[in-house]
Amino acid sequence: MITKKRLPIITFMLTLIIAAISLATSGEKAEAAGITNWDELQNAFNCGGYITLTQDLKSNYSNGYYGALQIPKNSKVILDLNGHTIDRNLNWSDYYGYVIRVCGELTLMDSSPNAHFENGEYTGGKIIGGNNYACYAGGIFVDSEGKFTMNGGAITGNKCSLKYGGGVYVSSCASFTMNGGAIYGNSADYGGGIYALSDITINGGIITNNQAKKYGGGIGLWRDNHIKVSGSTIITGNIISNTGAADDVNLKFGNKITVAGRLNADARIGFLTETKPAFQSMVTITSGLGTNGTADNFVTNDQGFAVGVLDGEVKLMLKW
Repeated sequence: MITKKRLPIITFMLTLIIAAISLATSGEKAEAAGITNWDELQNAFNCGGYITLTQDLKSNYSNGYYGALQIPKNSKVILDLNGHTIDRNLNWSDYYGYVIRVCGELTLMDSSPNAHFENGEYTGGKIIGGNNYACYAGGIFVDSEGKFTMNGGAITGNKCSLKYGGGVYVSSCASFTMNGGAIYGNSADYGGGIYALSDITINGGIITNNQAKKYGGGIGLWRDNHIKVSGSTIITGNIISNTGAADDVNLKFGNKITVAGRLNADARIGFLTETKPAFQSMVTITSGLGTNGTADNFVTNDQGFAVGVLDGEVKLMLKW
């Protein structure tokens, strides 16, 4: 028997359930309707949630500031490219010329069944067309306290003509984790693929064919920051644009490559050090290798030296 005292509580609970069903239904309708232009995508970023693209999107803003997309600080977005392209469409370098600024949280994925990387090209969803004249990022600018997780898709064809991070720039106190997808064909002065002022984690995916004018063709790290690797990570084929010299992960400041989990047999990580080995003196490259990988997972970009494992860590040594 339902008493009069319990009736208002039950009515209130039923009202909440009906409201939740209504919101879920309206959300499904909004997703089915699709996003048809740049402004609608920005509005979806403001609201947060799961966003699936149903068509290619191209910016028609010539002004850098107004054309850049942004994930607001309190917004959490899961963006499924679904085989489609987000194109910043800048044929000239412009201030705020990056594609997306991440102040909140962004998870990038690509559910397209045809998505794969083959013969130097990614078939699937891409983020392209960034061309930044300012200091930070051509493709994705991960702002301080922002969080960017890349599970799929590609970041390609973006430029930072003056400074840091052609594909991705990671600010201090920011987070970047790559589990899949590809970062390729980007360029900058420093860090053609990625430039990081924070520790970054690469658990999978491909970083290749990026170039930098100064250092860090694939990845440039600032001073005490490290790269954590595991899985089937591939970081090879990145160069210094002026010379064509290989430069995949640049360990200019004595940074270490931290092996955070098992490296699969197909993992390949190229590296370049500022400090060179000498007679009876080796340079330690990794931290935490142990039984998580072998010397075959690592490739020196300096052909004058060899790679081996001693005391459980990868070492750069003189060739004998």
